[in-house]
Amino acid sequence: MCIIIDTVCFSKVFDPTNAEHKRFLPVFSWVMEEGGSIIYGGTTYRLEVTERMRKFGRLLVDLGRKNRLIKLDDSRVDAEESRLKALEPDETFDDPHIVAMVIVSKCSVVCTDDTRSLPYLANRKFYPRGINPPNVYHSEAHAKFCCRKYMAKICLTRPAVKHGFNKRKSKARPKVSVAGRS
Repeated sequence: MCIIIDTVCFSKVFDPTNAEHKRFLPVFSWVMEEGGSIIYGGTTYRLEVTERMRKFGRLLVDLGRKNRLIKLDDSRVDAEESRLKALEPDETFDDPHIVAMVIVSKCSVVCTDDTRSLPYLANRKFYPRGINPPNVYHSEAHAKFCCRKYMAKICLTRPAVKHGFNKRKSKARPKVSVAGRS
């Protein structure tokens, strides 16, 4: 599964000390250990990440090294976000960048706890033909979304990295032959 994680859920997913982490444990496990990827892109999302998630900077670098971050073209996401804002001027629609990332990436799963955004994420008028509204992960009951079936093509094209978070590949030591020993 590729997933777009709303910044309001980032600490719930990646901080084991967070009181709500258990609800998001399947997402954590999928991304950190089982080959899932996080999709991100656009100016608004990048600004939210830098403002809200400074403490996760090292984690994001590590995920990038493990090829678990899928970067979208910011200009495409920003253009979609502008189109969506013009289509829906309601001020409660404060996450058009999330819908824009879904459209650009064709991602089928969004992780969010923002109940105000749910009607907008599900609204078919925002999505061009051929792109369906995403499934929303917001509880352990949605663990079924944490599998390869929900991976977008953009995630399937990246090379897989099999080792999990902070697990270093063991380096094979060369065999040293000692004279006189076989």
